[in-house]
Amino acid sequence: MAEVGLDDALVVRWCGWMDRRLTAERPNFAGGSQFKASTIDFSENAISVKGMKALCDLLEKHRVRCEVLRLSGNHIGNEGLRCLAKYLASSSQAPVQELLLTKNRFSMEGVIWLLGSLALHPAYPVWNASTERFVPLWLRLENSRATLEARRALAETCERLCFAVCLGERTDEESCGPRKCVNAACSDQLKHNCVAHLSATAWKGEAALPPPAIHARSFFSTQGLPEMKASSASASGRREEPQLLYEDEDLAVVLKPSGWSCTPQPEGVDPSWVWLAPAARRARAAKLLAQESAAPLQGWLLLQFGHDPACDVCRDQTLDRGLVHRLDVETSGPMLVGKTHKGYEHARNQILLGVLKDYVTLVHGGFAPDRVRGECHLAIDTSTYLETGKVSVDAGGQAASTVWEVLAEYQSPETRERFSLLHCRMVTLRTHQLRAHMKHLGHPLVGDGLYAPGSIPDFCPRLFLHKIRIGFFNLRGEACFLRCPLQAAPELWRALGRLKKVGGMALMGCGAPGR
Repeated sequence: MAEVGLDDALVVRWCGWMDRRLTAERPNFAGGSQFKASTIDFSENAISVKGMKALCDLLEKHRVRCEVLRLSGNHIGNEGLRCLAKYLASSSQAPVQELLLTKNRFSMEGVIWLLGSLALHPAYPVWNASTERFVPLWLRLENSRATLEARRALAETCERLCFAVCLGERTDEESCGPRKCVNAACSDQLKHNCVAHLSATAWKGEAALPPPAIHARSFFSTQGLPEMKASSASASGRREEPQLLYEDEDLAVVLKPSGWSCTPQPEGVDPSWVWLAPAARRARAAKLLAQESAAPLQGWLLLQFGHDPACDVCRDQTLDRGLVHRLDVETSGPMLVGKTHKGYEHARNQILLGVLKDYVTLVHGGFAPDRVRGECHLAIDTSTYLETGKVSVDAGGQAASTVWEVLAEYQSPETRERFSLLHCRMVTLRTHQLRAHMKHLGHPLVGDGLYAPGSIPDFCPRLFLHKIRIGFFNLRGEACFLRCPLQAAPELWRALGRLKKVGGMALMGCGAPGR
């Protein structure tokens, strides 16, 4: 399909036709990778965001894998690159080993989004079964030399998000290529965090890139992060106070601790709080920390932003005071908030386009040595959620996909029960998706009294589920990734410290807690 004059409209039509063909060929397929190809070539056309979305949706739906994907010489911008990143992250096995994207229209922010999406992902770097090594994705962007500003932005992103890239190494006998990496730190059998090869001629320069490290270290490292402030809760406080992780004129990212509710139109939030003096606002926040029932996060947002005349949405209960998505009461992690009407609409659109979300969870049971990563593509039925507070795995529900990997294996010193610490990338964002998928796989979440009643262990005080990362574009078109390691949920960190580490990457110097 290269050099045939395809624009978005023609690509959409072609994808519709191909979808019907692939569906007819394997109508009842429910396994892993459905179709494989050596090369998929759409280079030298006029494909932009609509065409990229249609193509990537097709490849993701039928789980198409290929060795080489050629998309050079098109009109792909940052949003088109976002569609591509979603496809590349949709499986526990890398769907592409070599990706050519030269002569397109994306900016450095699009590159950061692509690399940030591959970072921490279970499928990257790519496992090469023939060499039994992890190999970075072979990525070709521009033939011309990257600017110093772009190299510095890349170096800063690698440092902040705890991932690495290889600029191509060469020895006397061999050099890096699509199927191998001669970088000494990338060639071990242990999974590392070097996710991509970039063109050496384009990206080598003054800005030094961080060297590769153990993949799992990113989940426990606080390197490059601002120091988390100590809780302002008093001795009688029942929960930690939310913290501000990111803020601009229109958006904010707030770390929601366990014990805060995202329920719409909560009781006990008084609009007059916006007129309180600073000392009175702090006193009111202290009462939220100490109240027995789950505290409304909307109340904290009103106290935090409501007094600012520019933050009109945070005073509007009909717009949930800026909340555009939710976390369960016991779940902790970063949340995107719109402070202004412009920011609120933008944040809602980001949710529709696909906000990046990574979670860490502890589940009951262990996994076989050959099953250290996997994926679940089971539909979620939410029709009974309002009545029962639960969802179910049902073929008639909404499509849902979760990709996961085992970070560490633990054992209770008292009961000898096995547990597995998982990292999960949410490909889709359905209600209770992760909890329902893991329950269906026979590994319910630790502390989940809703989906696994009667199995709550003594060492964990709550549902063991923490969102460690969120990614989105702000209104300036900048790719934003906020990392929130497990230490931000101290009760979960302490819970792991009560267990014995018995396997997985926890034994490889990654910094995971445990005896």
